[in-house]
Amino acid sequence: MEQLPAVEKITHVLLDTYLDFIASLNTIDGKLIEDEDHAFYVWVTNEVLAYQNIDGTTLLALYEKNVRDGDMDKATFYRYCDNHGFASPVTSSDHGKYQLKKFEDFLDETQRVKKEEYSHWAKEQGINFTPGAVTVFLDGEGNQYRVKTDFQNYGEILTTAPTQ
Repeated sequence: MEQLPAVEKITHVLLDTYLDFIASLNTIDGKLIEDEDHAFYVWVTNEVLAYQNIDGTTLLALYEKNVRDGDMDKATFYRYCDNHGFASPVTSSDHGKYQLKKFEDFLDETQRVKKEEYSHWAKEQGINFTPGAVTVFLDGEGNQYRVKTDFQNYGEILTTAPTQ
């Protein structure tokens, strides 16, 4: 039988359990965050009271309805924000640059906490999370999945193969 490289050990954690855990890391206030722009609108809506009630809705809800769930492109939404004096990830005013710096600080802190939570959980589960680590997971049907488990690339499935 062929030996797995030292960084690729089969774990007792099921693939779905692992994927559910890493999905929980990509949330802010219980919302699954799709990208940095989405994170910006979650953050700025919480940070700026005026964005919590814009004609009965929030800036975040406008972003999600029009961009994430709708067919408006981001550039059009940013122009909408600029025309109405709302913040966007590309704001050019001095106040906007101050907000962007605070947002970058927020992202840095969020990343630090996420890394701490991931490394603690992975250590408890016996999952290698060192740079370049790959772990073999089984799904509920016994299929093997080689998955990157280092912090920078966690959750990236490399290959699947049925168990022999």
